[in-house]
Amino acid sequence: MTHDRSISLRPLFLVLLLALGLRLAFFQGFAFSDDAHYAWLAAHPGAQFGVDYPGYPVMPLRVGHLFLLGLSQHWFGPGDWGLAFFPLMFSLAMIAIAWRLGCLLGGHGHVGNAAALLLALLPVDIALSTLAFADLSAAAMLGLGVWLLLEARHTARHWLRVPGALVLGLSLLWKETVLWLVPVILAIQFGIWLRDFRRGTPLRPDATLLAAGLGILLVLGLESLVYALLHGDPLWRFHQMELNTRLCPDDFFKLGSAKGYATPEERPAALARLLLWSKPKALFLRRNTLFILALALVQLLRRLRRHDPGPQGLWFGGLLLMFLFGSTSLQRYQPLPLDLPWYIYPLFLPAALLAGELLAELPWRRFRWLLAPLLALSLWMCLDFRNYFDHSGLQEVRAAL
Repeated sequence: MTHDRSISLRPLFLVLLLALGLRLAFFQGFAFSDDAHYAWLAAHPGAQFGVDYPGYPVMPLRVGHLFLLGLSQHWFGPGDWGLAFFPLMFSLAMIAIAWRLGCLLGGHGHVGNAAALLLALLPVDIALSTLAFADLSAAAMLGLGVWLLLEARHTARHWLRVPGALVLGLSLLWKETVLWLVPVILAIQFGIWLRDFRRGTPLRPDATLLAAGLGILLVLGLESLVYALLHGDPLWRFHQMELNTRLCPDDFFKLGSAKGYATPEERPAALARLLLWSKPKALFLRRNTLFILALALVQLLRRLRRHDPGPQGLWFGGLLLMFLFGSTSLQRYQPLPLDLPWYIYPLFLPAALLAGELLAELPWRRFRWLLAPLLALSLWMCLDFRNYFDHSGLQEVRAAL
């Protein structure tokens, strides 16, 4: 693609129109899955697990998602649009964020255009954009926070660090995956200090990383205070997360679970298989992600060869290591099986930025030839998701109700 420095909003507008059309064409609405739990909780504010609500223990913790879901159900009623409105808005917003970050970090509009197009065509995002799952909205909140922080860093509008840090912290109230960003922030800061130590320069905290960490800690601290007042337990969130792994063992790598191992003796082999085969395969060889994580990894390796990972490379690479090797438990090493593609939602935005860089280096003629197969694969996978959520069966359920 031609590398001029002009940045036009017209491609973003066209990509958003394409994205909206695809998301309406494959509209999901009620899937009677996790969304049913969220819909009930949104309609019953203050419901407590074990008292009023018998579902997943972690779902009542996601109060940001529940608040917006309750708001949209108030506006549109307890139907499909009452569930789908905000996920659709978050999906389109994440595409716009990808475009802006691509332009900002890539230095020209073509990176932003390619990144936005990849997210617009991403089958996982198309499927979840009209489902009331928390994963998309949480990833969009996280992405919004990171964008504001990077916008502050690269444009010298330092006041943007405040809303950026707050939004990043507030994403915890949509889903707890932002906590996996904390070790990434610490590792990057340690790397900066190590570099400065070798250069003999003073060791100072990076302003962007400091703001990100403080934003997460502020929201976590205020939430802990609220839970201490409500439940007498400032660590209520973490205890509920541990309870979730005990009551829903088949979703985790545990003894006797469907995604774990049958006997303690089998754990080492099962763990090696999960870390070295199942998780890499789920990350890099999934058709319903358009292989953007594999493309992103290629671009990250190219950047590392130049000793310039960039913010997008550190963001993607850090989260990638956490999804590969991180633990869902603080009490034992319990890696997360990645059998469902929306588990890795926080990776999609930084992956689109890196993959967009790679595609933006292609001549326009070659890039144009990629569009047809990308669109065909996207449509095929969207139909596959439609079958996965049993769309015809759901229509019968709706008719019966």
